[in-house]
Amino acid sequence: RMRYALYDVSNSLAIAGGGLLAASGAALKFSADFERAFADVARTTGLSGEKAAGEAEKLKRSLIDITQKLPVAFKDVAQIATLAGQLNIANESIGQFTESVAKFSATTDVTVEAAATAFGRLDQLVEGVNGQFEKLGSSILAVGVNAVATESDIIAIATQIASVANIAGFSASELIGFSSALA
Repeated sequence: RMRYALYDVSNSLAIAGGGLLAASGAALKFSADFERAFADVARTTGLSGEKAAGEAEKLKRSLIDITQKLPVAFKDVAQIATLAGQLNIANESIGQFTESVAKFSATTDVTVEAAATAFGRLDQLVEGVNGQFEKLGSSILAVGVNAVATESDIIAIATQIASVANIAGFSASELIGFSSALA
């Protein structure tokens, strides 16, 4: 009887050990994916050197805070921050840009990549945006809710006509309204 009891204990411990090994492997993979995603952010924003280590750590903490507040995975948040670096968003505005885009993409039909690209382009092409990404997202969302057009349609048209609208003297809100009417 003792031998069979020890055999059962041995099998149970082997199964538990396998589960612990799998859990530690998953944690290691998660950590590696996390660091890989942030490495892309650091590379595109220019925060990969030793001189910018403090600023990079501050940005990393900001991105983690965003994932804790919003229903967006860290991979997507890091992708938004990476696109911000590629779109020449100022390093001090990347946190705000990332949070605004994450909120916008979580509440609309627009993907993370499309929203980040549109926000970055509109910031560069339209004088009225000036880094006010929260207001830009709110205006697109408000017009999308009150119009027949979807947010993705409004963004598509707004990015296409932004430079002409800027020359014509349109403000950012007028551009969004006009894009909604065209859509």
